[in-house]
Amino acid sequence: MKTKQYEKKDGSKGYVLTGAYIGTDAITGKQVRNTIRGKNEKEIRRKLEQKIREFEANGNTKIEKVKIKDCNELIDLWLEQYRDSGIRDATYILIKRRIDKHIRPILADTRLDKLSTSLMRDKVTEFKKNIKGKLQDYSVVLSRMKAILQYGVEQELLQSNPMANIKTGMDKKDKSVNKAKDKVRYYDKSQITQILKALQPYLEIDNMCDVAFCTYIKLLLLTGARTSELLALNWTDIDFNKEIMNINKTITNQGKDIGTPKSDAGIRKIELDETAIATLKKWRTLVFENCLKYGTGKPSMVFYNHVKDTNYSYEFLRRKYAIFCNDNNIPYLEGLHCFRHTHATMYVASGGDFKTLQARLGHEDIKMTMNLYADALPEAQREAIENTVKYMLT
Repeated sequence: MKTKQYEKKDGSKGYVLTGAYIGTDAITGKQVRNTIRGKNEKEIRRKLEQKIREFEANGNTKIEKVKIKDCNELIDLWLEQYRDSGIRDATYILIKRRIDKHIRPILADTRLDKLSTSLMRDKVTEFKKNIKGKLQDYSVVLSRMKAILQYGVEQELLQSNPMANIKTGMDKKDKSVNKAKDKVRYYDKSQITQILKALQPYLEIDNMCDVAFCTYIKLLLLTGARTSELLALNWTDIDFNKEIMNINKTITNQGKDIGTPKSDAGIRKIELDETAIATLKKWRTLVFENCLKYGTGKPSMVFYNHVKDTNYSYEFLRRKYAIFCNDNNIPYLEGLHCFRHTHATMYVASGGDFKTLQARLGHEDIKMTMNLYADALPEAQREAIENTVKYMLT
């Protein structure tokens, strides 16, 4: 049993055991795993033993007799077991958001006893008709919906899966509509200039939320760090003398906990330019002055909200950015991850090498970096690479 130590929002230490093996489900034949948290390893062992006993007492299965009537309740039930399967919090949030946005409207409050293949075929046809050009790959959504209904079968809530014989993949004619899925979404140079210009007035007013928002957006753009990595930063992670940012943790559990990066490659140092350093220094001065004013003491976290005594949340910053885009006639590219793509794309376009970019972004595999950002290569550089490959192969 290998547990990991992490730092909570209040600075205390906690332990987490991810993917703890509980047993093999006697009905589904699948392994049952849980994420277990505790204040120490002894408590985690106790909780693990308790879960194993409960699993065995339930007939070695997670499936329990439940009584639900409609699809919304079935979705909630599926999400509950999905969250307990040992996945990362960030993955759960992403999947739940997609389900709430696309699957709930399809199934809505349809009663389980009213589901049929013909009804679902009509719903899928209508979904495909309305979603073209709006979703990168609707086959992913439909496959997830089929899995949710199959879970209803496993729970003995449905006699059969009404989507079992319905095609969920894309037709050839639809693939051209979804080519955008192969391209990362980022801002070009003129849009970056527009964003930075529009942010400036927010920095010049005495509003901590606005300055926090601007600082966060600028650092996303200037560093290429992940959104959750910046929110997990401590002031001790910033070396102002060496102009380096140490990335060694990430916000998890919807901002409630602090965990480790996605992989070992995620633990890294990011070099900061003069603008990033100046932005951080200005924010630090403002934070410390306000904390002194209100007697709250200097916070350890960079993006700390002294008024609410908590960190600024990703959702708050994302919503604020959506409003900012609308007010300033700037394209909103679905979330704030686009700034990581923007930073990486501009880095390559300006002549930066992929190996350095891979380390800067915290990618485990350089192929991932190259696949994502090869299109950003200057034309002359792309031509040189193509010529090199042709020379080697002919």
